[in-house]
Amino acid sequence: LKGHLEQGLLPESQFGIRRHRETTDMIFAARQLQEKCQEMRTHLYTSLRGSNKSL
Repeated sequence: LKGHLEQGLLPESQFGIRRHRETTDMIFAARQLQEKCQEMRTHLYTSLRGSNKSL
């Protein structure tokens, strides 16, 4: 997670992460990121499923 932040792959403000924060802040941010990824995966699955029905 920290590596992605340093590379600029994840905006700090989006997930509430700042460098040199406490471990609990990093755990909270990781959970937020996990939830966001699950939401995106659900939307992708729904979109793909809908497009297959139209074919």
